[in-house]
Amino acid sequence: MNGHRNGDWVQTFSGQKFWPCDPLDSEIHIVDVAHHLSLLCRFTGATRAFYSVAQHSTLCSRIVPAADAKWGLLHDASEAYLADIARPVKPFLSNYRALERALMVEVAVRFHLPWPMPPAIHHADDVLALTERRDLLNPGPEWGDWTKGLWLLEEAIVPLAPAAAEREFLARYEELFAEEAV
Repeated sequence: MNGHRNGDWVQTFSGQKFWPCDPLDSEIHIVDVAHHLSLLCRFTGATRAFYSVAQHSTLCSRIVPAADAKWGLLHDASEAYLADIARPVKPFLSNYRALERALMVEVAVRFHLPWPMPPAIHHADDVLALTERRDLLNPGPEWGDWTKGLWLLEEAIVPLAPAAAEREFLARYEELFAEEAV
């Protein structure tokens, strides 16, 4: 333990120390977010082919209203440091949601995003989950009432290799944040 920070640190792709239980916005780097998310598989790996959180996030940024596109890209940024935890599991991990929220507040500060995250992001995340189910998961049981009334993307999602997903994520970041020096 460091002595001045809560918990222990992890090493990021860029070689930095990061305290996931005591995050600081100044320690969040887009190259780390992009790389880490490009190597995390959605649905805890239950997809027919590898499909990254980075690709999912890039898609989210493209289907939300333009004003919410930055949040769409970064809505899962906490997973770069905390990992992708399946929705049904999160409520049973004591303090996980608090850790996730604290980290997302720092993401908002770091990238000059309004807090809280806009509702359009949660809706787009659900639309993507259902579309990803259609295109990337094997047939299975119905997911329940929360899926009723959701539309699906017309175009099928084709998974990218991690390096391609990382490049796409960073290109979208440059497109969205070009006017800011973050």
